[in-house]
Amino acid sequence: MATAKKKHEQGEGSVYYVKKLDVWVGCYIAGVKPNGQPDRRTVRAKTEKEAHRKLKDLVDELKKTDYVYVQHDTFAVYITHWLNTVKRMQLKERSYDRLEQTVTRDVIPYIGHIQLANVTTDDIQQMLADLRDAGRAYSSIKKAFEAVNASFKWGLAVHPPKVKYNPATAVARPNKKVFPPSDIRFYSAEEARLISETALAKYKCGTPWYPLGELVVILLNTGIRLAEATALQWDRDIDLDNRLLYVHKTVVTVRNRSSAAEKKYVTKEQDSTKSVAGQDRVIPLNDDAYYALVSLKAKTGKSPYVFATKDGTRKSARDIDKIVRRVEVRAGLPEEKIYGPHALRHTFATLLLSNGTDIKLVSELLGHADVGITYNTYIHVMKEQKAKAVASLPNFIPIKTKEAPAEDQQAS
Repeated sequence: MATAKKKHEQGEGSVYYVKKLDVWVGCYIAGVKPNGQPDRRTVRAKTEKEAHRKLKDLVDELKKTDYVYVQHDTFAVYITHWLNTVKRMQLKERSYDRLEQTVTRDVIPYIGHIQLANVTTDDIQQMLADLRDAGRAYSSIKKAFEAVNASFKWGLAVHPPKVKYNPATAVARPNKKVFPPSDIRFYSAEEARLISETALAKYKCGTPWYPLGELVVILLNTGIRLAEATALQWDRDIDLDNRLLYVHKTVVTVRNRSSAAEKKYVTKEQDSTKSVAGQDRVIPLNDDAYYALVSLKAKTGKSPYVFATKDGTRKSARDIDKIVRRVEVRAGLPEEKIYGPHALRHTFATLLLSNGTDIKLVSELLGHADVGITYNTYIHVMKEQKAKAVASLPNFIPIKTKEAPAEDQQAS
């Protein structure tokens, strides 16, 4: 029979006396066994003081030999700690919000309940399969895997290590080729013309249908992202004399993590765009974009913001989205083709590529991190361009030679 245990500091074990054996025992839980049972380590001594000393030596040795001693936590506790203490210091606010959403929505519900020591390769593999069955896109499944893998890599790298090994290493990663391709929503040249005309249309009295309809034309002819558009300022980003538009910043909506915050989300301007390649890029203004900006400056020029409200504040992304969709509806497009602002960016790129513009140049105008992203996004146009290129070769064989041969007559 044992007396009451005398505990050390949190996570350092406990010492107790076993009367029947007349011995002092130091006990330390070093993690969790594969069967889910606690991995108890014990030492024995004739005196309490000696038991404390032996227990301390045991714990120190386990830590020194990199034995994992915190694996009784669940994976949810572990990956949340990784998010809060590591990734929050490394990522921009918007990027961190996206990663947190991935972990909260696509990781924790599937493997968060498992004890850290018991997370296996099969558990992670099953998580990916479940996400696929739930209809998640390839990019979502890829991000979930990358979050799990990165958290385990960190757990191995710190000292002392928080995990014994990385079970994500042997996971069969999702293959993009087995997922249905994402539909790129864009408009034809004729549809783009209708949208532009509608955006700039006026009543008989001369009043515009849409007070800021010019913004639709600007988005369509520059290919800038909505977050980049809302950040535009006249003095900093628009050079009408040289017909240039500069992309320096973006406006993002992020979680308000202040304990005294009244609003759950807050809008901020950040000093960088979505990718390094997209930052500080220059976009020449064609006639349509130039005309739209000149017209818009007469309306919002007193405000620092290009897309401004009546009181001179920055127009929100939600308001711009509403304007674009209303224009698309009034242009006579069917309900299934009311795509919103991002389709104007895709239309800009698609029309450039269809006109034979070099894909590297289009990639630079869009601000993509590398040309591979542009190619994979607009592969539908590239296939058409390849077919046109091959068809443009001169004909070297006489037409009559190309006539289909008659079917062989069956032997009598």
